[in-house]
Amino acid sequence: MYEGLTVGVVIPARDEAGAVGGVVRELLGLRADGGARIVDDLVVCDNGSTDATAARAREAGARVVAENVPGYGRACLTALGALRPVDVILFVDGDGSCRAEQARDLLRAAAAGADLVIGSRVPGRREPGALSPPQIAGNRVAAVLIRLLWGRRVTDLGPFRAVRSAALRALDMRDTAYGWTVEMQIKAIRMGLRVLEVPVDALRRRSGRSKVGGTLRGVVGASVGILGTIVRLRLRECRRPAAAGLGALLLAAACGAPAPEAIPAWDASDESSAERIDHGAWQDVLDAHVVPDEAGVNLVDYEALSADAGAAASLAAYLDRLQRLDPRRYSRAEQMAYWINLYNALTVKIVLDGYPVDTIRDLHEGVVPFTGPWDDVHARVAGEDLTLNQIEHGILRPFWRDERIHYAVNCAAYGCPHLLDTAFTAENTETLLETGARDYVNHRRGVHVVDEDLIVLSSLYDWYAEDFGGSEESVIAHLVVYADDDLAAFLRGFEGAVEYDYDWSLNRRRRQESAP
Repeated sequence: MYEGLTVGVVIPARDEAGAVGGVVRELLGLRADGGARIVDDLVVCDNGSTDATAARAREAGARVVAENVPGYGRACLTALGALRPVDVILFVDGDGSCRAEQARDLLRAAAAGADLVIGSRVPGRREPGALSPPQIAGNRVAAVLIRLLWGRRVTDLGPFRAVRSAALRALDMRDTAYGWTVEMQIKAIRMGLRVLEVPVDALRRRSGRSKVGGTLRGVVGASVGILGTIVRLRLRECRRPAAAGLGALLLAAACGAPAPEAIPAWDASDESSAERIDHGAWQDVLDAHVVPDEAGVNLVDYEALSADAGAAASLAAYLDRLQRLDPRRYSRAEQMAYWINLYNALTVKIVLDGYPVDTIRDLHEGVVPFTGPWDDVHARVAGEDLTLNQIEHGILRPFWRDERIHYAVNCAAYGCPHLLDTAFTAENTETLLETGARDYVNHRRGVHVVDEDLIVLSSLYDWYAEDFGGSEESVIAHLVVYADDDLAAFLRGFEGAVEYDYDWSLNRRRRQESAP
């Protein structure tokens, strides 16, 4: 315990038998001014070592868990799962590259009120060779991008850090590889948490060869992981750059939401028609392969659907039948259900064809990364090629002018309003639009109350602000309409800061048996 705070330590380690025992002993040996031990719990995650890392850690007094799937972030997450409840968590590498006694400096800043404390090696002393030239250069590039995009000066992505447990839970860490450290820093900055840097030394060479700076594969992997994480996090929020600069403008431009622009050729209907379109095949797919998670968010069991040849064939046949129809022969009410179901079924089919995949953003025909399939032609309706963006922004949004459309079309991301388990029809569209709105607004994907001075809204309300009235105030007024009583009362009186976030991870069912 340090100044009234319980302290836990997480050490990800792979092939660190020569150093990890010393790191563990030094940390467990730390004492406060009164002589009490500072560290209350310490967990080492053995990330697939081929040496005696686990044995050396246990001998030194650590609790050890195993995670055989490689990945720095994955090892941290696994260790966190085994750590006892504490107030502050220290992350320390097991390779002997930092001074354990400087943990006091990090904890002192946390005790003074910081949510995240980064041990920066830039102002500290460095033994020659402690950081390789590619690591130094990569740190500088990442720091420049963070400053351009979020207006916050950082000097290091160092792994030696302390974070309050409550803050870590709010950050909802997801990266399983080299992007773990930068994800933590960027999310903390975006959420308005108090982030501080304190100088730390890198005085000793690592035990063995650095997995990041010591090999070409490590350098490339870390660079792609870190820079890719920065780009993905920027694309998730798609907000205006916090500061001017070419890099900020390029990335911001890459994530701008399309404006509604009507495609005149589709602006026709037959209001005298009583004909109905059969969506039974789509309903069968929804019944069999859409399942709610423990929070009530509908997920798609892509794994089961890909193994269900009959259902996959039925989905393809349904889409083929829809595309042979001319929706202009039907009433507006029938058309709206048609376009929503077509969009959602196409999205499921696109993911199914590319499965397994971690995010729909990786499914695209061009060479620009993270752009997703929305501007690729995936439909030919009544002889006309159409993209998903054209269906949503050229037909649904401009012709119906209903902000609730955003709760109906599903983009195969967990952060998106979920895929409703009922096919749309002319008769149930109004009910389903209302249901989708209430489901989303009352889940933290839509509105997350951090505290009385900060809420995090889905980036959907930023990207499509014009559909919700064009201002932050009009967005909140919209949310009040669909919020449950307690949330509505809070929002009516809210005068704090608003941040935006979006989770682009795939809306797939995660099977219990696959968990470690």
